[in-house]
Amino acid sequence: MRVIAIACDGEPLDRTCVDLTGKLAYVVNSSTGNANRISKKSGVGFPRWSVFKFDSGIWDQLSSAYAHQNAADLASLKEVLEPI
Repeated sequence: MRVIAIACDGEPLDRTCVDLTGKLAYVVNSSTGNANRISKKSGVGFPRWSVFKFDSGIWDQLSSAYAHQNAADLASLKEVLEPI
């Protein structure tokens, strides 16, 4: 499933979720091409509270806000993201 993962520095990342546990979402870089065959062993575990369903409109806004270091926009956009 394509997701938006928020890195610890606030950077939005376009990723593919390959596994979910109680507290973690294992994600891989979407551009790897074979994400469907990757297990959680090769993914990076993100806290589930920092991984959201992908929305292309919000993605574009988040990317722009991060590039311009607009903390207010980043915070407000994170509020409308849908958790996985």
